[in-house]
Amino acid sequence: MVHDTKLYDSLGVKPDASDSELKKAYRKLALKYHPDKNPNGAEKFKEISLAYEVLSDPKRRQMYDQFGITEGNAPPPPSGGAGGPGGAGFGGFPGGGARTFTFNMGGGPGAVHTHGGMDDDMDMDGGFMPRGSRRTAGGMPGGFASMFGGMPRGAGGPQPNFQTRPSAPQQPNEVVTRPLNVSLEDLFHGCTKKMKITRRIIDASGQAVKADRILEIKVKPGWKAGTKIKFTGEGDEKPDGSVQDIQFIVTEKPHPVFTREGDDLRMNLDLSLKEALLGFSRQIMTIDNRRLNVSSSKPTQPGYEIRYPGQGMPLSKSPNQRGDLVIVCRVSVPSTLTPSQRAAAEQF
Repeated sequence: MVHDTKLYDSLGVKPDASDSELKKAYRKLALKYHPDKNPNGAEKFKEISLAYEVLSDPKRRQMYDQFGITEGNAPPPPSGGAGGPGGAGFGGFPGGGARTFTFNMGGGPGAVHTHGGMDDDMDMDGGFMPRGSRRTAGGMPGGFASMFGGMPRGAGGPQPNFQTRPSAPQQPNEVVTRPLNVSLEDLFHGCTKKMKITRRIIDASGQAVKADRILEIKVKPGWKAGTKIKFTGEGDEKPDGSVQDIQFIVTEKPHPVFTREGDDLRMNLDLSLKEALLGFSRQIMTIDNRRLNVSSSKPTQPGYEIRYPGQGMPLSKSPNQRGDLVIVCRVSVPSTLTPSQRAAAEQF
């Protein structure tokens, strides 16, 4: 028979509840009272968190069942002395699952679509701990605090020195990766992409329901293919309280004129044999839609490169600086020659 049932009552379970029953009850209540979903549930969330912190640890639960939480009945020191081997501390909140996200392409649950709406600015970064909470026993509601301090010396020995047990390392969130296709012009100027995702969330009854969310990505000038943009806590919620992370990886759409090499842009300029031999004068359009004069009065070899500094892509860390524009000359050689052309060529 247990000495006190207050912690069990907080979770809505019987004193003989199994570990799995405790965990199930805690998860259900944590989802219901988490401050991100229930602004008025902070105190209740703290209460159930502290109750689960004690009851989920076999040694703490045994001590609670035997001595309760009222002052004046502190348990004797554990074997090995206060704070020594075998000692059990009561400090700390339970670690909730980290908020993360997933989505799939194709319109099903977690699908991602381009969208022109506004971001609803939900805060999904927290775990199962309300903002402003501290992992200390001092935040315990009601009579719970008597379990952690203020215990008088019991008969036959000194007051035990309970120490906080370090929380278990948090498991990394599952990350789902999807491509973000961006045109070369958008990578040059920068832009804002709005992606609509359909995700699963767990409601207060523990059921999975679909919800839409818009993620806003501000593409900065000079970003390269391979740039990663991660949204923490914006995907499908799991029954165990965890959520997935979504990570977009920038991919560059092919451009009909330019190819990119780092911060430089390259383009081909096709010349006739006459232009290659006698010189040429052309006008080209740059990536930012400006006209640039390109000319040469000398013979041009096939593959000859003309470099224009500062006419390439902006540097992402220094947007006022740009790479180079490299123009590669290609010479078109005729497949046949007229007699006059042949005679002229023989003069070289």
